[in-house]
Amino acid sequence: MKRRVLVGLIAVCALVLAAAGFDAAEAKDKKKKKPIETYFTLIGPEDLYNSSGVRLTDAVQIVRQDRANVHRYGIRHEGDEMDSFFSSLENRNKLPAMAAKGKMRSDTARLIRQGDIYIVVTIYKDRIDIEIAAG
Repeated sequence: MKRRVLVGLIAVCALVLAAAGFDAAEAKDKKKKKPIETYFTLIGPEDLYNSSGVRLTDAVQIVRQDRANVHRYGIRHEGDEMDSFFSSLENRNKLPAMAAKGKMRSDTARLIRQGDIYIVVTIYKDRIDIEIAAG
């Protein structure tokens, strides 16, 4: 008898939590997906070329060069924000793999390749999302 009551109470609790929209796996997943950092930057003319002067054609490599320019070479454009994550060469080297796991629309990539565009980069533990800045 006590076992039936206990099972019944557990079932009622589960129903209440489900009705309230609580999902333990979803809550854990949301916590994992919390951004580490977000920054806003202008992709300027210097960002379109690597340190050897070769024109970059890949949007992700351009974003990586932007961070190298900011952190290593001290080249900042008006409106560029600093970030702490890509201040290290080790993390800048991770940027392409993180971008491959993240989100970037094809029109965003095209505009980055052209330059003179403000973007927002959201950094997560294992990926980055890159989008055109609103405004």
